[in-house]
Amino acid sequence: TQTHAQTRAREVAMVAVRLRKDLVLILAWFLLALELMVPNMYAKNMPHSHLPRYDLLDTAALLELPRDASGEYAIQTFKYPALYKKLAEMEGRQQPTAPDATLATHLTPDHLLEAVEAFSRWDGYGSAAIFIANLFEYALACHTLDFLVQCFPDKIARVDFHFVFLSNITHYHTHPEHAKSISTNLVNYFAFLSCGTPLDSVHPPRDVWRGLRASSNQHTDSIDTHKSLTADTDANTNTNHNEHIDRRSSEDSSQEALPSDTTNNYAHTLPYPNNFLRNVALEAAHTDAILVIDADMLPSTSLAAHAAALIARTDPEEKVAFVVPAFEGRLGLPAPANKEELLRAMESNNAQPFYFDVCAKCQNTTNFLRWASIAPDTAADPDSGYDVMWRDPWEPLYIARKSNMPRYDERFKQYGFNRISQACELHIAGYRFHVLAQHFLIHPGFKVSSFHPSKEREQYANKMLFRAFKQELKEKYPGVRRRCY
Repeated sequence: TQTHAQTRAREVAMVAVRLRKDLVLILAWFLLALELMVPNMYAKNMPHSHLPRYDLLDTAALLELPRDASGEYAIQTFKYPALYKKLAEMEGRQQPTAPDATLATHLTPDHLLEAVEAFSRWDGYGSAAIFIANLFEYALACHTLDFLVQCFPDKIARVDFHFVFLSNITHYHTHPEHAKSISTNLVNYFAFLSCGTPLDSVHPPRDVWRGLRASSNQHTDSIDTHKSLTADTDANTNTNHNEHIDRRSSEDSSQEALPSDTTNNYAHTLPYPNNFLRNVALEAAHTDAILVIDADMLPSTSLAAHAAALIARTDPEEKVAFVVPAFEGRLGLPAPANKEELLRAMESNNAQPFYFDVCAKCQNTTNFLRWASIAPDTAADPDSGYDVMWRDPWEPLYIARKSNMPRYDERFKQYGFNRISQACELHIAGYRFHVLAQHFLIHPGFKVSSFHPSKEREQYANKMLFRAFKQELKEKYPGVRRRCY
């Protein structure tokens, strides 16, 4: 009986061992099948437990960053430097050649993916200045860029990303538990995104975005402290910068939508320093040929190569701005890539001149009828086109030499007169405006007249500043007969 029991126990043990081996084999096959079904997982390449955390911004390091002339902003250039050199080294090949031209832009973190789309259509170099207004935006910017570096390195390989902070570090103070919540939720979201996910789908879900933003805004220490500290600085600019916009306004539906749907850079709790950001991106550019655009504009294909060729063949002392005509296309349709596609879209009412319904006179000087009358020709000379004389209120987007172009006046913030002030100075400084015949920029979606609640107030304040600015130009360029009207 005892021998029988021992034999039986050995048989049971052997069955258990076989079952354990079978279970291990089944689990291995299951994990292999899961990997095949969901390839290129971000979490696979960068395990969840090892994902970077941005619970707290190093405010001590922030205090050491260089400041702008006003002392209001701290600048961290090349926070995320271009990857093309590193990628070439990793793959054991020579660094790729690219057109010697830079696309420069400015944005808030929720517009990063729009900027990536613009850079993916530009085969030159890129420079992007990102405004970081609070701890949540810092975390969002870092996690988004980490994801792009991991999953879409080729799309941003030649782009340098720069961070611009507020000098007043109280904007980045928050309770440690709320900071941890911000980072943890973003980690959880980005950790399980697939590298095959379309870029236009890579946005935190509505509830995550709304909850994280509210957490960051509600627990930032004393926004009023910043208002009092900056009151004197703002007063010197003759603008009403203390009249802030609340992104959480009950009239703003952005809380119920994804960032890409309704938010914009002007709908910010602090004045958006668009011209300062433009200068940051411009100064950090590696090339002399440069095109400064807003992050939601898309260039036509091969524009970078044409930009590089134009500047290379132009006398360094010649003052010329090569104007890239701007259009807007119907949202939801593919953006035209070349002039032939754009003309077809215009014929079917799916594209129109930029600002056509909002401020047609702001772009009419481009002479769109003349531009459309020139037949598409991909082999045309890069310089083909026509000259126009600048006149108020034209806001051209253009390619020029970084080395001698006037910089943007950084006193202009928020909405109104920020681009036209610089175009006005180009005119006074003696620049010639030459409209390119074969290339363009296009904004996805038709512009509407109502951007945010404080638009008219900001526009009036900047209008007064613009009047003072024009008087200053008379002193800066004495004896010049040109005027900004």
